Amino acid sequence: MSKQSIRPRFLLHALQALVLVATVGCAPVTGGVVRETDSRDIFLAGWNHINERYLDPVNLRTVTLDGFKELLKDDAALALVAEEKAMRLMRTGSVVAELRAPGEWETQAWADAAARLLEAVRETSPEIRAKGIEANYEQIFRGSLAGLDKYSRYAGRERAKQFRAAREGFGGIGISIRVEDATTTVIAVHPNTPASRGGLMIDDRITHVDGEALEKLDQNDVILRLRGAVDTPVALTVRRGAAQINEVRLVRAHIVPPTVTTSIEGGIFYIKLSGFNQASAANLRREIRRIEREEPPLRGIILDLRGNPGGLLDQAVAISNIFLNQGRIVSTRGRHHESYQVYDATASARLAGVPMIVVVNGRSASASEIVAAALRDGGRAIVLGSSSFGKGTVQTILPMPNGGEMSLTWARLLAPSGFALQDQGVVPSVCTSGDAERTSALMAAVRGSEEAAGEGLIRHVRVAAGGSDRPLSGTDRRAACPPSNDEKPLDVELARHLFAFPAVYARTLHASRPSLAEQLR
Repeated sequence: MSKQSIRPRFLLHALQALVLVATVGCAPVTGGVVRETDSRDIFLAGWNHINERYLDPVNLRTVTLDGFKELLKDDAALALVAEEKAMRLMRTGSVVAELRAPGEWETQAWADAAARLLEAVRETSPEIRAKGIEANYEQIFRGSLAGLDKYSRYAGRERAKQFRAAREGFGGIGISIRVEDATTTVIAVHPNTPASRGGLMIDDRITHVDGEALEKLDQNDVILRLRGAVDTPVALTVRRGAAQINEVRLVRAHIVPPTVTTSIEGGIFYIKLSGFNQASAANLRREIRRIEREEPPLRGIILDLRGNPGGLLDQAVAISNIFLNQGRIVSTRGRHHESYQVYDATASARLAGVPMIVVVNGRSASASEIVAAALRDGGRAIVLGSSSFGKGTVQTILPMPNGGEMSLTWARLLAPSGFALQDQGVVPSVCTSGDAERTSALMAAVRGSEEAAGEGLIRHVRVAAGGSDRPLSGTDRRAACPPSNDEKPLDVELARHLFAFPAVYARTLHASRPSLAEQLR
């Protein structure tokens, strides 16, 4: 199976990335010294992935040389001299190794050359050898991919495990923690998990895991102690309050990090979506079924995508499909034949008659932008806030023979109205960034009468679009509503006020759909 991702790098450290992923099984290298043949397998897999799937054609000579230039930064005595037909590894002016330079498209030959070159580097450089073979791979692939684009990346074994855990789940107990001043504190207990069933509470302090003290461990190490294989036991020593200490015994379960939180106030259904992992759409559907059973009719829906860096493409499609009955959700275009995909709604919308507003900001990216554009272009929702991040490419995630993974940009995202999301993103119809005076006037109008709100909103939407006679380009509209990383209370307040005037909401929704000129740009 293949997975695809669409998240910007700014939150990769938080293990959140938007993914269109295709994965195939590869056996990891296990233990011992990695032999030259193992290196050749790894380079062959990497160069094949790049050669076959990257968005644009790639020169493997450049990819290989860029990778080794990055590796050699750790030993100033080494240099790689590349000529048309040969490559020479030099140490303080003397030739250490000389290799034939293959043709730029000879994948197998470049994999062989890279493996031999790495072996020669490790033999002649104690500094590079001491870092370990996995670190060497990471450095080479980092250099190789840096010249492609800012979203393609390589993750070694351990980081790949963390990325997979964020996308697909892991064996754990279902808590979020903060490690500060040598103290591990529970900051969230997720429902329907071993931790919630075992009675753990927010502000509990975990002092030991399976008898091992945590005081000298950092956050990542504590997380590793708490995680483990599904159905394995784990014993926690927990301090609650001033002196009380409890022993808590739990059995780990498959945990998918929660990304959906909801609330209802005054008939308005508020949904905060923090990412797109494999459980996001199912969890949102479950919440909607509960609302349909237990709550009176809704006045409005706010889908808050601010700060959401993306996640799995199929989840972006599925969540869009929850609210759409028909029409295009997104399409993708790339060089590889499998990257040409079209995703349409399947007439399965829930809460179809309820007015809806999507809130975005400058950290709403990738999968978030797919959802916002689909709901806006489909006439289902008004988009409010600041311009989104503008990450309109898809990364396919491919396994490597050593247990790592390579994430390669392989397609561009097109909104239903036809424009490319890359760099431009989604520009809200109701903008709360940029011109502060205009935003203040809009808020005053919406807080006033229905007539004032209607006039203020329609004027605001027309100004943002450049007026009916002079539509602004996407670049100009983005400049007029610049990205903002803030999550302003004003955004949600403005959305709530809009629902108070159904006729105004309907007029604004109609005025928000992309014009023909905008679709053709």
